[in-house]
Amino acid sequence: MGTLLRSSHTCFRSYCYSTLTAAAATTSIASAKKNPNHNQSQNQFLKPVRDQCKSRSFRNVDHALDVFDKMLHTRPLPSIYDFNHVLGVIARMKHYPVVISLIKRIKSFGVSPDVYTLNVLINCFCQLNHLDFGFSVLATILKLGYHPDSITLNTLVKGLCGLLEEASEIFEKMDGSGCSPDDRTYNTIIQGLLQHNETSKAIKYLEIMVDKGFSADTTVASKLFDLLSSNQVDKNIQEFLQKPK
Repeated sequence: MGTLLRSSHTCFRSYCYSTLTAAAATTSIASAKKNPNHNQSQNQFLKPVRDQCKSRSFRNVDHALDVFDKMLHTRPLPSIYDFNHVLGVIARMKHYPVVISLIKRIKSFGVSPDVYTLNVLINCFCQLNHLDFGFSVLATILKLGYHPDSITLNTLVKGLCGLLEEASEIFEKMDGSGCSPDDRTYNTIIQGLLQHNETSKAIKYLEIMVDKGFSADTTVASKLFDLLSSNQVDKNIQEFLQKPK
């Protein structure tokens, strides 16, 4: 366990955007041909695993890791759906570096992360105060046409609320990782900030977005219009929203 924790801390720092893109864009590879006997044996093994995940009855992280390791050596390999259940359990135990390491490990076995896996990954990065990595994964999700779940969005927003002055640096790091924020990225974050009544911070990102040539989407524009109509913003913000773009 100690070795895994140490190696996982190193692992998450080197986990790059290109790896995530390749993982999300490929199809899971089965390592053995399926037949009725294999399926029956696999279901007998996975059913109690699913039940334990739902009831959160794992004794500790070592118990969860033991089950995860057995899953990796089951043939045919379980689906990403089943791996996600165990990853979620370990994330709830707050072993975030371990989860990041395990996601990389399942990819090495030919199992590709899906949007749920990437949402879990974002949450882990955010909990470890690595918002730049979190944003890179968020951009991957958006570019693939998926949507972040509410938990992921709330986690990112919570981090942003304390890091507004460092926003430019975070986005520069995204550029450096090969993933520049686009209009969907900005609109997603602005929408989340508005939902949390962080109006001034939302306007700050709106200014950055407009300067980059992007526009507010329908949802964000509607929320901004509601703010103007209800006079819930100060004079400076009103002037910015009302000036011609």
